[in-house]
Amino acid sequence: MTTSSDMQRQLPINAIKTQVIDTLQHSDIIISADTGSGKSTHLPLWAQSLGRVLVIEPRRIACLALAQYLASQSASPVGKKIGYAIRFDNQYTPQTNVVFATPGVALRWLFEDQLAHFDVVMLDEFHERRWDTDLLLAILNKRKSHRLILTSATLNSASLASYTGAQEITAQGRCFPIESRYVATDMRLMPHSDKLDLRVKQALQLALSLAQYNQGDILVFLPGKKEIQQIAQSLARDEACNSTLILPLHAGSDQTVQRQALNRQPQRRIILATNVAETSLTIPNISCVIDSGLERRTHLRGGRTVLSLEPIARSSAIQRQGRAGRVMDGLCIQLFGEFAPLKAETPAQILREDLTEMVLSSACAQEDITQLDFINPLPNSSLQLALTNLQRIKAIDPQNLATAHGKRIYPLPLDSHLAHLILSMPTPALQLAMIDLAAALCVNQSLYQLSNNAQQIEELNTLLPSLCDAELLIACVRPKSCEQLIERELVILNNSAIAEARQNAAQIKQAFDLKTVVGLKTANSGLVAYNRLELCAAIASAQHDLCFVKREKKRGVLANGYIEVIPAKNSRLGDAPDNNSNQAALILNTHAIPGRGTKETKTLATCIMPMPLATLTKLGFGNIECTQPRIKNNKILVENKRIYAGRTIESQLASPPTDQIIPILTTLIGDNRLLKGLHDRLEMDIKAYQLYLMLNSSPQNKKVIDALPTPADFIHDSLVDLGVETLADLTLIEAQDISFEGIPEWERADFDQRHPQAIKLADIELQVEYLVNSKQIKLHYLRGQRKTEPKRWELPKFNGWKIRYQRASKVVDVR
Repeated sequence: MTTSSDMQRQLPINAIKTQVIDTLQHSDIIISADTGSGKSTHLPLWAQSLGRVLVIEPRRIACLALAQYLASQSASPVGKKIGYAIRFDNQYTPQTNVVFATPGVALRWLFEDQLAHFDVVMLDEFHERRWDTDLLLAILNKRKSHRLILTSATLNSASLASYTGAQEITAQGRCFPIESRYVATDMRLMPHSDKLDLRVKQALQLALSLAQYNQGDILVFLPGKKEIQQIAQSLARDEACNSTLILPLHAGSDQTVQRQALNRQPQRRIILATNVAETSLTIPNISCVIDSGLERRTHLRGGRTVLSLEPIARSSAIQRQGRAGRVMDGLCIQLFGEFAPLKAETPAQILREDLTEMVLSSACAQEDITQLDFINPLPNSSLQLALTNLQRIKAIDPQNLATAHGKRIYPLPLDSHLAHLILSMPTPALQLAMIDLAAALCVNQSLYQLSNNAQQIEELNTLLPSLCDAELLIACVRPKSCEQLIERELVILNNSAIAEARQNAAQIKQAFDLKTVVGLKTANSGLVAYNRLELCAAIASAQHDLCFVKREKKRGVLANGYIEVIPAKNSRLGDAPDNNSNQAALILNTHAIPGRGTKETKTLATCIMPMPLATLTKLGFGNIECTQPRIKNNKILVENKRIYAGRTIESQLASPPTDQIIPILTTLIGDNRLLKGLHDRLEMDIKAYQLYLMLNSSPQNKKVIDALPTPADFIHDSLVDLGVETLADLTLIEAQDISFEGIPEWERADFDQRHPQAIKLADIELQVEYLVNSKQIKLHYLRGQRKTEPKRWELPKFNGWKIRYQRASKVVDVR
């Protein structure tokens, strides 16, 4: 955003005003211009000549700031000529000329009315390559229903022009020169977090000592809120910063801090910011930028989206540097080497994140995402996973378009799987509980921190004995129950996060016309107005993959058949004894971090709802396996095991189904528990006949060999032929009634003498294996005291055969 002084002087963007207005009459345009050139504030006003303008800004803070600034410049209130629309807040009317909106809001409008009330759509800061702006461009580029303006300070506009057919226009020049200084001694040193607070303070000392830059404020780029808070606390204790105003600027900053950051102040400012200050927003009066070279960025690792600390791309370094040259000569101090091998550009979000929300957004806009043309092709593995997830909850149909259920899910201000769970709740009480829980899970911060005090932990566990994270989150969102937590000091509450969660809950309830929990009786504790186990069952029934069971051989690990997780330290189960083996759990929120290998991830469960294994069995989870058949009181019984995620969650004895009787009788005969000796006799008879056929080789005999049954198959078929249907039927049969007719009876005795299958000597027993093709016999040790191999003279003649003896892995020739 530009300042008043910016508007009064000739910004670089003004040099192309006529060209922009003329080109917009007949073509989409791509504007390339340096940071601070005035793209975000001038282009929307020029585009009004074609009709109403929708400006899509990647961040809420930019939408608010730009709308408020342009409204003040037009001497009209926000919402009249210039307005905005962000989550939870909007100020515009059908007559508003220019509306700034976030991509999420724009996509919902596209779903509702195809953006019919706008003539021009401007995608600002397109180089950030968010999935929602990529999707908007893909759809608008296909439909050709709006005039498009795309802006960027760093994007490769040639490839974008080829994709869209838009005309490139460039605004040259920066307003003020910028001096770059690199404090790293190694010119190729990459950005890193080691001693970051100390290095930032040293850079600040350098900036404060340079008189030529003392007229302006200092902007420090840091990777996240955590680092901002740590350095802010450190600077507050530093005497050198006593006369400065230290401002933390990130997505969660309150509006007072935002106003102080976006407007000049009487005293010099040190603004500690994430990359929210990298684009769109001009923070006035900046003379110095200190760049840590770091950001928190998502990427795919082992098929899951992981948030990790990463070096920025070279394009981002240029963007950050440009913050210093907008209103005066600037200085940029970079905490990495001048020739650090940074990537040229940050990979597009569609290449490094889960695509579920993107696929549903496209489906609700009546576009099969597989038929859309994107600047970068979507990764097939991520796309197929997203399609599978949405089809599993019946949000999209086989044509990848939104179902009625998917259309109900999409407009809700939360992730699709949480919206699906809310819509799946069977009663108002459970729906309200799920809304409060979903509202808490939408917040990017923890609502509470568990106490380290043993007495307080014990009191909390007495009050909420289930150790359920979800139950505690719901209690925090509901004011009356939260008061009890505050009064007893059972947890350390994050008031700003709780306020955001309650705002989420109010908006969701408004969408469902559910405003209060009046009339729902509470439990004795006063903390819940719902049955926790009923909520567990309803969630489990709605989304099976949220159900996990403890792994029997991995302490603390839970699995659902697809992934494994471990409780995070901030979970109430984090330090709980791992002794309740009869417990399952719903995992409602996870946090993936890099594992040891380059492709491994470690998934931490941050919101766990314990529940009995019996809940899974009642819902019919898992597969039934019939194992360990047995005979009891002259009846056949089997152990029916219900297996879920590799673990037995239920086991009981039962009569087998009718179609399993013959296979079970076959197994019992094979184990010599019925018709003893039959299986072993049949095995010898079939082996002998196979050898007999091989020794008398012919094409016909080869076909017979290939068709020989196993002993189990022969028993099974024989029982069927004999009409056996029950255990009682089998008592009418003797082992001799089932025989295999192989070697002719008159040849069998002589054949067995010449080709025995086993040999028993004085102190050793051997099994004989015939390798007919190589004319070899292999003698396998079975049992006996002898340490050496048998002698040739002890064995049958075996004329023409080479004989070898094997015991364990040792094989020797018999001589």
